[in-house]
Amino acid sequence: MEIEKKAELKISAKAAYDLFLEVVWPQGGGLGRPEWTKIIEKGDPVTRIGQVRRVPGGDKEKIMNTIDGTRVEYQVVQGSLIFKDHWGIVDFVDQSTASEKKCFVKWQVKCRGMFGMGTAVKFMIDVALTRMLAALIMASHALEE
Repeated sequence: MEIEKKAELKISAKAAYDLFLEVVWPQGGGLGRPEWTKIIEKGDPVTRIGQVRRVPGGDKEKIMNTIDGTRVEYQVVQGSLIFKDHWGIVDFVDQSTASEKKCFVKWQVKCRGMFGMGTAVKFMIDVALTRMLAALIMASHALEE
């Protein structure tokens, strides 16, 4: 299955990318209290490749690749029994003009639901992406000009 969510922010793509890696990724992006999400492996200090976070529910997500200012790719490396082969891609597309900063964020998740749990998995991922994008939007308000 594939789930995709989009959001528009009034900041540059690079600023949104940085906020994602500095706020949403390490603090869980609205999935429970920030302390419930924990970075358990630091990864590369510049690219964050190899960084692993544990999210509420115990799943471990690892940043597999980043393209500075435009993309973060991650994979669930240890997860629940209701989904398999979870891969996420977050793209940051700059739409800024000379007069305004703007970007689109597109978050895609591909995975397989297990044991007839496809509908439940899709619902849970949809809610999680919606909350994390909302957290990114809220954090971006402080950077709007």
